[in-house]
Amino acid sequence: KIKEFANMMITDHGKANAELKPIAEAQKVPWPVDLTGEPAQMYTQLSALSGTSFDKQYVAGMVKDHQKDLNEYQKEEGVVKDAKLKTYVNAVEPVVARHLEHAKALKTG
Repeated sequence: KIKEFANMMITDHGKANAELKPIAEAQKVPWPVDLTGEPAQMYTQLSALSGTSFDKQYVAGMVKDHQKDLNEYQKEEGVVKDAKLKTYVNAVEPVVARHLEHAKALKTG
């Protein structure tokens, strides 16, 4: 189940990034190429783990990150002015909410 979830993350986040990148480029917002901050820390921590230790840490991180992301999408939903960005936010917010619920189910499962 964890691998299925991870594959869904790869697919959905890849699609979201592909939709967001041209919007960022049009607004002259630099697109990150390296992991930094919390994502880099999570990557380092997960790289040292395997088996159930990895699964537990990964799922906990996914719950935390998706809750944070959902809060940010909900906040931006009401204030974003750019039409393309607003369309993006409205399309991605329910996907993030679905990821959060799935991650919570894996955590308690």
